[in-house]
Parts: sequence; structure tokens; C-alpha cells
Amino acid sequence: MLRLAEEILVSAAGRPVPCMQEVARLRLLFARVVNRHCNDEEVAIETAVRSGAVSSALATAVRPDVTNWRTNLAICNGDWPAERIARDACGFASGFGVLIDALRRHVLQEGDPSAGAYQTALMLAPAIGTTGRR
Repeated sequence: MLRLAEEILVSAAGRPVPCMQEVARLRLLFARVVNRHCNDEEVAIETAVRSGAVSSALATAVRPDVTNWRTNLAICNGDWPAERIARDACGFASGFGVLIDALRRHVLQEGDPSAGAYQTALMLAPAIGTTGRR
């Protein structure tokens, strides 16, 4: 997922509008991968709650963070159509980069065996409200 996000930035850099089809394809693929991953993670958290491994209060507290990150991704995608990216690749990189940084922290946390399933979602919290929106 992280590699795909970074590929979007590389593909978007300095391309004219007619060449943005690949960027659009990658962005759509990324959104789908993120949604699938977040849905799977939510199922895992719900399973942990049902088994008693995670308290429901703790799980409820994290849901807004993950939801807000996903919402910020959707806002970023809406705010940055191909034409705007072609005109301002640096601006797109700045706004999308904030989301990638949050994703990177999340991925690193997921790979940490000392972190519980719930804690991984907390890593997305710093990206709340940051989309590069103008």
C-alpha cells in the first residue's frame, strides 16, 4: 500500500494533463486498497473486542481516527483532479505527502510486534484535518 502511494507521487511529478491517466488509475487503485485494508482491520478490531482482547471503549475511540484518515484521502482525491495536479504537482505532493506520512507511521506500527491491533489505527490520528486543501 505504501509503495503504491509513493508510486502515485512519482507518477504525478511534472506530467502534462494528457498523461495523467496513469496517475488517475493509480489513485483509484490506492483508494480501493486502502478501503479494503481498513475494512479488514476493522473486522480484526471487532473480533478482538468480541473476544475480550480489546475493550469496546478503546475500539470506539480509534474508529474516528481511521475514518478521518480515509475521509481526508477522499477529500484530497476530490480536491486534486488531474488538471490541478498537472498545474501544481508540488502542491499535490505536499497535500498527499501528509497522508503518506501518516500511512508510513501506521505501517511501521503494524510491523511492531509489541503493538496491539487497536494501536495500529491510532497512528493515523496525526493526519486528521490535513489534506493540502486550498
